[in-house]
Amino acid sequence: MAPRVTQEQLASAQTEQSAARGPAEPTTASRIGRYLVLDRLGEGAMGVVLRGFDTRLERTVAIKLIRADRGEARGPRDERARARLVAEARALARLSHPNVVAVYEVDTHEDQIYVAMELVEGIDLQRYLRRGNVGWREIVKIFVALAEGLAAVHAAGIVHRDFKPANVLIGADGRPRIGDFGIARSSLAPLTHSGEHTPSGDAEDDLVDIELTSLTAEGHVVGTPAYMAPEQHAGAEVGPAADQYAFAVSLWEALYGKRPFLSDVRRLAAAKRKPPRAPPPGSKVPRWLFDVLARSLEPDPGRRFGSMSELAAALRRDRGLRRRRVAFAAATLAGVVAGATMMAARSGPCSDAQQQLAGIWDRPGRDAVAAAFTASARPWAPQAWSSVAPELDDYAQRWIAAHRDACEATRVRGEQSEAMLDKRMACLAGRRRALAATVELLREGTDEAVDHAQTVVERLRPLDACADVATLASGVAMPDDPALHDAVAAVRDDVERARVATVAGRLADAKALAHDASERARALQFEPLVAEALAVEGATFEQLEQIPEARAAYEEAVWSALALGLDEVATEAASGMVWLASERERNFDEAMRWSALAHAVLRRSGTPASLAARLGNATGAAYSSFGHLEQARVHFEDALARVADSPSDRLLAFALGSNLAKLRYDSGDPQGARERYELELARLEPLLGEGHPTVLRVRGVLAAIIDHLGDHDLATAMLESVEKALVPIYGEHSAEVGVTLVNLALAHHRARRNDQALATHLRAFEIFEHNGDAVMMATCLNNIGDEYLDRGVLDAAMHDFERAEALLRQVYGDDSSYIVLPMVGVGRILLARGRYDEALAQFERIHRIVASLDPDVREAGAWLEGTTASLIGLGRLDEALEAARRQVAFYSALPSRYPNDVPVARGDLAKVLLALGRGDEALPVLELALAETRAVHDPELEADLELDYARVLAQLGRDREVHDALDRATVAARRAGHRGHLERAVAITEALARGDT
Repeated sequence: MAPRVTQEQLASAQTEQSAARGPAEPTTASRIGRYLVLDRLGEGAMGVVLRGFDTRLERTVAIKLIRADRGEARGPRDERARARLVAEARALARLSHPNVVAVYEVDTHEDQIYVAMELVEGIDLQRYLRRGNVGWREIVKIFVALAEGLAAVHAAGIVHRDFKPANVLIGADGRPRIGDFGIARSSLAPLTHSGEHTPSGDAEDDLVDIELTSLTAEGHVVGTPAYMAPEQHAGAEVGPAADQYAFAVSLWEALYGKRPFLSDVRRLAAAKRKPPRAPPPGSKVPRWLFDVLARSLEPDPGRRFGSMSELAAALRRDRGLRRRRVAFAAATLAGVVAGATMMAARSGPCSDAQQQLAGIWDRPGRDAVAAAFTASARPWAPQAWSSVAPELDDYAQRWIAAHRDACEATRVRGEQSEAMLDKRMACLAGRRRALAATVELLREGTDEAVDHAQTVVERLRPLDACADVATLASGVAMPDDPALHDAVAAVRDDVERARVATVAGRLADAKALAHDASERARALQFEPLVAEALAVEGATFEQLEQIPEARAAYEEAVWSALALGLDEVATEAASGMVWLASERERNFDEAMRWSALAHAVLRRSGTPASLAARLGNATGAAYSSFGHLEQARVHFEDALARVADSPSDRLLAFALGSNLAKLRYDSGDPQGARERYELELARLEPLLGEGHPTVLRVRGVLAAIIDHLGDHDLATAMLESVEKALVPIYGEHSAEVGVTLVNLALAHHRARRNDQALATHLRAFEIFEHNGDAVMMATCLNNIGDEYLDRGVLDAAMHDFERAEALLRQVYGDDSSYIVLPMVGVGRILLARGRYDEALAQFERIHRIVASLDPDVREAGAWLEGTTASLIGLGRLDEALEAARRQVAFYSALPSRYPNDVPVARGDLAKVLLALGRGDEALPVLELALAETRAVHDPELEADLELDYARVLAQLGRDREVHDALDRATVAARRAGHRGHLERAVAITEALARGDT
């Protein structure tokens, strides 16, 4: 029996018939190509839908016949629309996916396009859901299949643009299929001049029934308003992210019984400017589903999931189902343990430790992870597996030994009470959960799992604390009530999953898990569990740059943990606050207070090596970030000494070594920094693999230092190699590629390959603009402005500096040090134009900003430099001399100065003295500046200073020495590739020949 088609197959495409028909419609028993027309199923504005019989393959099909015209002469726009329709239909015909209505053939019949496609017996999803009694798990299962179908559509280069429940068919086999790609779409009402639908006046009808032309529309806003993404309302070009938005609206409607935005059509676009803040009150749908949907409903496409495949993966991770599976596994394990207990009479009372890891890290578990890594497409997967497998083996063996020792201390040796045994076993159970969560992640074998394998394994919590009787004695025991005990254990499973997901960079998963865990912990009113969940939630919020939320979670975790004697939790959360205060909030004093608290707790709890080293790293980074380099070095070296020989802390040791390398660079020792980075890279490559992203990032940093040392060709080659390797990993529009391009552009700039530098900066800007990263856009605009300023293209430079400033003000506000750099750029342009009064006013504005900040902030030096130059231009030389001396004093005392800051300041001071005719005072200043410059390998600055030195010598009448200085300037200028300095050297030489000094 041939399958029947329902009216839902038309996906609400029917309208009143068009008055102008075009060619006569095929009648029953007539032919369209190889198809025999059986009957007519419906009609739309663009044509009719027929049931046909494929005489070659002997199957019934649906045929969409597109009219050649609609009552008017066909123009170029219609021809383009028809051509695009054919191209898109043919792309669909090449697509084969179980959740997409199949397109069999696209051809023409009497100047009419026809599309032969799968005939589906069933009803649309909208009506399917209206039947009721469809649970949320079944809904999610349907939408996961649809997400995979949309992912396949996007992979074929197609955007649906009108996804909604009415355009999804549920076949008699229960399989959902995405249909109606706009090939025969209709419009219920005329479009306004803006392309928006003219509403009927009935808001609900408008929300439900408005249909607009989809794939084949040109020059109009397309889609159904209720399901449109904000960018569709705006008439912007849409991509796969718009389909994701419509998908999320549809899933929200299916789960909660109404759409997330219920405004009428006139207010709908405005309502979508913010994502939903909470699920509908009283909903029994799990919170993690709301979090997934809220991300997909972000108004900014860049903040949604990266693809429909990513979204499908997020929906597959059913937290509740996972908890039940864990509970089932625990029940099964209980049976195994019971069996082992029966044998204990022969094998001893503490012989079941190994059984506790059954299903986690036993032979089948190990083989499953090995198989996942073997199947990975990541080239470094074999290296990752060979690195982490022995570490997991070792951790499992040490866990078994610790479990046996805890048991024997009570049951065999009689050294400890049953209560202490319970606390040690509870601690070991937590470590087992962490191991289970880690193995669970690795078993997935995803790119994220392979990339972060070493990190997540090294972040397994130390086992030594479970033998620290003094600390455990002050802790809170697990609840005696069996039901509460099991509920607490279930939440702790998700806390560990959230911890692992955070370390692996799966922040959307981590946030959902951590939030769900903290809410359930509060509901259970078991305070230790609340503190543990909050510490992890704080780390997740911090990674997501949700700073107020991170602070609130961390602080509550610290004080709760301290009150309960949970020193490990308190130290972890306090360490998080050190990072948060120093790196995110830029508050050094606050960071130091949290560091002092965490160190005090560590001293009380016996200072576990890895935890102490991580705190030392956070504290050292805080000191380094604020320019206190010697204190930073002490903390980094102390932390490294704790873990240098630990095989389970190799990445932590690498991080500390890299931070010490950066300190060398910041201290004016780029050669020492290069040597240390080369050493760390040599240790890292065998651990992670040559092409691992972390290895590539370090190679990029090393290249930037090599560039600073003057080997621009080697640096350029290294950075080009890094970029080439990063593109297949992250994509050509990724932030990682963008950052590499910024460094590559700077290498081109220093090598005086100016055109390549500008082109590369522009490429980097396009990447960050594509990703909506305002801060990195501003960084690129500053660099582009510098390129234009060097060329003397001042209008273009001014435009880029002003745009960079506007972007940074939007992100950081009007009183942040971050906006100073583009403001300095504007000041430099005013100086270049000789508008010294305006320049002085600009640098005074900069002063008002930096005066309210930390007195050691580098940006204060920019104010002084600009002020000195402005006063020189105005002829106010006595004031300029005072500003220049303050500039030298400031940079000499600044802990976070760059290696060439002080010699630049001395050069400015010498210029003022020279202008005042005080060459005898300028000469020793320049000699000291030149000595400092040669030590930091800056040939461009060296050439500039040598030229000023020649001028001073000429002013003093020491002509023979002038020529030597000009020769040195010429050599340095050639080394720097700086044409301007060469020309200046020639000009000074010619002036001397004329007797003009």
